[in-house]
Amino acid sequence: MAEQVNPLHTQFYVEVMEAVQTIGGGKISAYDPDEIEEEQRERDRKNKINIDFQNFVNRVNDLWGQHQFKNLDLEFDQPLRELGFHGVPYKASAFIVPTSSCLVELIETHFLVITLSEIEIVNSERVGPGQKNFNMAIVFKDFKRDVIRIDSIPSSSVDGIKEWLDTTDIKYYESRLNLNWRPILKTIIDDPHKFIEDGGWEFLNLEATDSDSENSENSDQGYEPLDA
Repeated sequence: MAEQVNPLHTQFYVEVMEAVQTIGGGKISAYDPDEIEEEQRERDRKNKINIDFQNFVNRVNDLWGQHQFKNLDLEFDQPLRELGFHGVPYKASAFIVPTSSCLVELIETHFLVITLSEIEIVNSERVGPGQKNFNMAIVFKDFKRDVIRIDSIPSSSVDGIKEWLDTTDIKYYESRLNLNWRPILKTIIDDPHKFIEDGGWEFLNLEATDSDSENSENSDQGYEPLDA
């Protein structure tokens, strides 16, 4: 199939678990010899799959080391599951995992693969006290690309996501509402110089906005009109 199209990403995978149908509702004893033997066969099968996949990786790495492929700078990337978080990139909830160069979800279709080097900013939306979930908007350096949204991320994940993004040098912002990104990006495309002169993405900086509001209020409170 890959030969008939021009794919951007290609995934190699193998089913680790086989479909199992249990006949009868009785409990199986932990000391059942047949059950113990079946569990051992399952462990052996998983170990063989891991070895086969590692051999596949090694063979591909050997090919990439050949002269004709060296300029492609190809390498395997490994998901960092401890940094993963749940969210809804399309229609169903999924476990989304960073790698050193991407943000991926490779279990549920449609698959999600976002290259970190193509990201301009990440804006977390609907962030605030009392919110159980928030949304993430990913804006690309190519402003003509549609913004990718990951919805319904548990609020407990926000600190971990911020820490991960800090390690990637991707600019991170938070807002209390969902933003309508198409007109925002169109405005930037139409007049990029004005966007830069107006402070760039700092209009998303809640801390700066709150600070300006407080300064304005303090200034108003300290103002005393002069008698005519």
